[in-house]
Amino acid sequence: MAPVELPGGLTAAYATLRNPERPSLGPVVAEVSRRVRDRELMPWQAYFADVLCEIDTDHPGEWWYKKAVVCVPRQAGKSDVIGAVHTHRLLAFADHRAVMTAQTGKDAGKRWRSYVEDIPDVEASGVTVMRGKGAERLTYEKTGSYLEPFPPTDAAIHGDAIDDCSVDEAWAYTLEQGATIQAAVRPAQATRPMAQFMLLSTRGSEAASGGWLDSEIAAGRAAAADPGSRTLYLEFSADPAAADKDPYSDEALAFHPAIGHTQSLRRLRDLASGLPLAEWRRAFLNLPTEGDADAVIDVAAWTGLALEGAPTRPRPAETVIAYDVARDNTAATIAAAWLDSEGDPVTAVVWSSADVRDLDGYLRRLWADGYRRIVADPTGPTRLVAETLLDDGIGKIGAYTDYQDACQELIDRVKTGTVSHVQSSAVIAAIQAARPRITSRGTDFDAARSDGPIDALRATALAVHETRHLAKPQMQIW
Repeated sequence: MAPVELPGGLTAAYATLRNPERPSLGPVVAEVSRRVRDRELMPWQAYFADVLCEIDTDHPGEWWYKKAVVCVPRQAGKSDVIGAVHTHRLLAFADHRAVMTAQTGKDAGKRWRSYVEDIPDVEASGVTVMRGKGAERLTYEKTGSYLEPFPPTDAAIHGDAIDDCSVDEAWAYTLEQGATIQAAVRPAQATRPMAQFMLLSTRGSEAASGGWLDSEIAAGRAAAADPGSRTLYLEFSADPAAADKDPYSDEALAFHPAIGHTQSLRRLRDLASGLPLAEWRRAFLNLPTEGDADAVIDVAAWTGLALEGAPTRPRPAETVIAYDVARDNTAATIAAAWLDSEGDPVTAVVWSSADVRDLDGYLRRLWADGYRRIVADPTGPTRLVAETLLDDGIGKIGAYTDYQDACQELIDRVKTGTVSHVQSSAVIAAIQAARPRITSRGTDFDAARSDGPIDALRATALAVHETRHLAKPQMQIW
């Protein structure tokens, strides 16, 4: 299918066209975003809002589109435009009930909190915010309308009936998970005339994709060619031929709908630093990739858990340090980990070098600075460093079973989205090189069989695992 030219100089790969015969509340969504959130919608976001909010002229009081599927690259602002839509409907409609989810329940809560933070002077704005875990709700008192998050594993949508359901980052959902969500939503929306189901996501790799998004993309592309369809479909992705020629070229990136607004070609290319080509194509060109079905951790899933900004540096007493030396003694890594406000680990590489001789001194300086939880798996070249430090009372070593448990825990946490990290090219390279060893206890990362050094991954796994000994944050009950 030929690219679709849209207003504002946009070029979409596929797009449901705006029907000018139907009135739309899209401009109102843009105005609410400007006045309430102090944020201008980008042209692609405004176009999406215009089409999404077309009114069914044969049935006033109902939207024309019952479903919307949007597939855009990272850094395009998909979560932001859904926030604008939800905010508009909170303010504009009485008793409007909306729920939202994301890749994991934790992600859903994080997205919801970002929408709360978009509202200026919450205390004086007529908005009530319930923040209890599992009972989060944003309510606008004047309309009685609300927005609340729910975990994608929970089929019980709260409330007897809902108007809107939005799903963010659905690329990892299986067909079964997608069916479960839709089976819960459909009856809840059946009696609501303004009901809409909205799904937004970046492409997933074939190795990690659960299959639901792929099926929705196929159906959406067909809907875009059908003027009578009640499904809105919008996709921005690179020209495959341009991407194959040079995936970092201006030509390959020209499609990105945020360029010239919140992004630039230079900033997008900077984000490519340390990313494998397959992940760049998936995340930033929005093209399907094969991925590595044998990888111990899917790179797409890992990079999706990266923090967007620099984290607050925790105190030494609240931080775990783990270190490892590559089996061939060509590299060494020190990783740190701590707990976020929800009790899940956050990890970052604090030092990585090909000069292994510097490792001992760096660890001694960390100990002197008050970092007293320093751990290692004493195998290979790491053993000499660990024993030398232990002789001076610095750090501790674990058993092989501790390392096995650490690897399995990291694998599980990536799948459930209960770990986050500061993006590190060393860890990504180690994930690509690592090969698994499967035992009765689980799966660990086999340094002897791997295709290159995996010290960064081993240290990261050990640091995350050791956070189980840190004090959990206190739960807020009101």
